[in-house]
Amino acid sequence: MNNNNKVVKNVENVKNIKDTKEMVSSLIEMERTFCKAAAKDGAAGWARFFSESGVMLSKNGKPIQGTKTIENAIEPLFRLPELKFVWEPMVADVSDDGTLGYTYGNYERTYLDENGEKVEEKGMYMTIWKRQDDGTWRIAADVGN
Repeated sequence: MNNNNKVVKNVENVKNIKDTKEMVSSLIEMERTFCKAAAKDGAAGWARFFSESGVMLSKNGKPIQGTKTIENAIEPLFRLPELKFVWEPMVADVSDDGTLGYTYGNYERTYLDENGEKVEEKGMYMTIWKRQDDGTWRIAADVGN
């Protein structure tokens, strides 16, 4: 089964949406679904929201491209003990033609380090989404600090 089909199960297909406000709402809902999928399915849930040409910008400054490469790169994060990783979009917008959108907001991540001490990280993220031919949103680029 193609995991990419799982992305839109809980999100309305936006192919026929013409209203900008509705498209922004669908993008916010997609971002929230992305967060839930990552919490539930870990690295695989994270990666399946990216397009095949999608890019994740890493802290070391090197872009990571492609869903499988992204999944492999993010896997160590999702293996951290007692990981809780959540984010919420604060702002979303779409282009006038409805083909591109972006979201940004805050994230919180907690886990246990190698000594069993709780680590808390907070920051901001920005995700650029591209609307696919079938009307679904996929991540074109993602970065967090």
